[in-house]
Formats: sequence, C-alpha cells, structure tokens
Amino acid sequence: MKNKQQDQISWHYPRLKEAEGIMAILDDDLTSRLALFAPRRRGKTVFVTKDVAPLAQKMGYSVLYINFWLKKSDPAYCIAAALIDATEKGHGKGLRQFLPSKTDLSVSLDSLGVRLEKGEHQQAPQVDGTQAIALLDTFLSGNKKTLILFDEAQQLAMSPQFEDVVFGVRTLLDKYSNNVRSIFTGSSRDGLNHLFRQRNAALFNSAQVRDFGTLGSEFCQHMCTVFAQRTGRKLEPEKVIAVFKQNHRSPYLLNEAVQYMVLQGCSDIQAAVDHILKNDGLYSNFESDWRNLLPVDRAVLVNMIQHPDNVLYSEKNYASVAALAGVKSVKRSDLSNAMTRLRNKGYLYKSGHGAWNFEDEHFKDWIVEANRLAPLHPPCS
Repeated sequence: MKNKQQDQISWHYPRLKEAEGIMAILDDDLTSRLALFAPRRRGKTVFVTKDVAPLAQKMGYSVLYINFWLKKSDPAYCIAAALIDATEKGHGKGLRQFLPSKTDLSVSLDSLGVRLEKGEHQQAPQVDGTQAIALLDTFLSGNKKTLILFDEAQQLAMSPQFEDVVFGVRTLLDKYSNNVRSIFTGSSRDGLNHLFRQRNAALFNSAQVRDFGTLGSEFCQHMCTVFAQRTGRKLEPEKVIAVFKQNHRSPYLLNEAVQYMVLQGCSDIQAAVDHILKNDGLYSNFESDWRNLLPVDRAVLVNMIQHPDNVLYSEKNYASVAALAGVKSVKRSDLSNAMTRLRNKGYLYKSGHGAWNFEDEHFKDWIVEANRLAPLHPPCS
C-alpha cells in the first residue's frame, strides 16, 4: 500500500521558475507574444500545459490551447476543436469557466453546425478559415485576460493555403493586444523563422523567438527518485545523466524509459532507452521516412554526416553525393533541389551563412546506426 509521501511524488518534473519567468514577462507588458523553440521530445507541450497554463489561470487568465498537429492539413479545424474543447461541459474547472460569453460562443458554434459528440466517435468541426477566426474572435471578445498557447506553430508555415488563417490570427492578436497574451511553441527552427522573421510573413516580427532551455542533472535526479520510490531499487544517477545527455537531453525518452523499467522490473537505463527508441514508433517512423526519400536526398543526408566540412556547392561535394546515390554525376541544380525538398519536409534547417543542420538529432542518430548496421543494446530482461 502506497504511503502519502509516495502519492505526492509525480512523474512530472515541474519547471515553475521558467513558467514564472515567462508569465512575468507577458504579464508586465514587456511583450505580448513569445515563441519557444526546441527540437521534438524536449518537453515543450508538457511545459506549457502543466506548468504555464495552471500558473496563468491562477493569475486570472483564461487559457486556450491550440495544437496545430491535431490535424496538420487543417489549422482551422485545430482552432475550432480547441474552442469546442473549451466549451465542453465535462471540463469542470478547466477552460470553460473562463469563456467571456458562453452563450454567444455556443450560438456561433451551433449556427455553423459545429459540435463534437461525446464518446469515442467525435464529429469533426467542419469550418473554414474565416469561420474559425470568427469563432476565435467571439472567444476573445470579453474583457478577461486570455493566454493562447499555439502548439507546433511551425505547421502554419507549411503551406500557402494556411496564410488566410495566419493573417486572421495576427489580426485578432493585434485587435485584442491589451488583453491577450500568446505563446507559440515549435519543433522546427526553420518553420518558426519563416513565421516570425520573413518580411512577407503574416506574423513577421510579432513575437520574440527564444530557445527553450534544456533540462539537466536535477531532472535526472528527480527520475531516479521516482524510480526508487516506486520500485525500492536505485539507479545510478551518473549513468542516468550520461544516457540523458547521449540522447540529446530528451525528457520524453528518459521518462518513458524509467516507466518501462518500473513496469518490467529491470534497472538498465541504456537498454530501456534503446527499447523505447526501437519500439515506440520513433525508429519505425524514421524507417518509413527514409524509404520515401529519393536516393539523392538520402545521399545528401548521409554525406552531411560523413563529410560535415564539405562546401555544399563544390565539385568535391557533388562527387561525394553522386557516389553515395549510385549515379554518375550530380549537378548544382540536383543538390539545390534536394536541399529544398529536405527543408520543406522538415528534415533540415538553414542556420545562417550557408550552414545546414538536422532538425531532429534523433533522425541523424538513426541514419548513422542504419547505415553502419550497428546493433542496439538488448532490451531489459
């Protein structure tokens, strides 16, 4: 039987100081919008939903969470779904209590035929961009302070078809600038740069873009404590920290690995992380992505890893890519087109001065492993 102390320790590692710092900036009118960048699986969503959102609510803000990966091809759907979620009766003390005008928004939803059925089978909100912005306008029209969390915001830069929605969002943020604060999170540096730093973009220069800080040894110690409390066994913090750093300081991976060890009754942190990488769908997604790439695109990625000092548009680099792709020659246009495809698909970003980098370091790790055929550590037994 668990004691009270055990019940008090959560799997979630709170980042209250960071949340307080962000809300202080927004609440003190130093800026009304922030954009946080970090690669995938670095804890951005957990941070804004479990640390920032509750703090903002305590400060009197209504909080609206919009996830643009809910339906990547339809940002209007994502906005409407978020608003419907905010009006659901089952939310209890959640977002529903902060609606500026429940009746008006409900009428707007009903007039558009937008609703979600309870249960597993939900009716998707069929709205276009104009309707979604109108619903958001209704939500924001009250006098209460509102914090909007735009998660995976880089998705808004993925297609010219999304521009009307983005311009609509910008218009509303300007219209309600006295009462509305917003945080954009993104896992694509290139996508966020496109949103906020290109002069022709709807959100140009509208938010401060910041790197989301990485976690350190304190997080690792927290996970060791949680593991010890739930199992009665101890992990070596030094090993946990080393594995954490080796895997690009991903709190998601470490959290999943520790939960796996608790359930399986094992204590090998490296083996547990390798098991998660291999079996949680991450590596299988990489395999599928890899198969769908053109040979020259695969060659470009391998070449970047093997010859990082090569000048991109040079005869030496053309020859290297051609050899890896198994073709006689590669021209400048071939390489340029490959880089554009890889950038548009979110595999690469341009960091400036002609330098290209991987958006996802885990994908880079997988390419190294797959091409060397290096075996994974055996899973826990």
